[in-house]
Amino acid sequence: MKKRSKSIDYETLFDFENLEDIRFHIAAREVENIGYMNIDEIKDYLKNIFNISLNKMKDWEDFRENYFRRNVIVHNNSRISEIYVRNLKLPNERIGEILYSDLEYAEKCIINTLSCIYFIKNQIEEKLKLE
Repeated sequence: MKKRSKSIDYETLFDFENLEDIRFHIAAREVENIGYMNIDEIKDYLKNIFNISLNKMKDWEDFRENYFRRNVIVHNNSRISEIYVRNLKLPNERIGEILYSDLEYAEKCIINTLSCIYFIKNQIEEKLKLE
């Protein structure tokens, strides 16, 4: 695992009662920052910090599509956006097209998500010798 170059000022440190509270604060801040990343940025983050290559995951491209489709459904009323087209390298003619998702697609999304979670978990356990 690589070290990150982040800092915390002395004044903030004095707000905490013990080392465990400081660790919790740092972890919570890191998780919050990750929450604002898109899936490709998360992939890069995991590669840089843990040397985990998500693109080695069996269904990585399907998982990426699931991620970007979810954003189209939630934020663009199921209409294909420029972001979706750009990230999935689709023709611009697809912009505005409605994406339909059925129960079979939702089930595949669940499988892909669980697969990604287990892949990351197993990789971290292996790197940190937690097995």
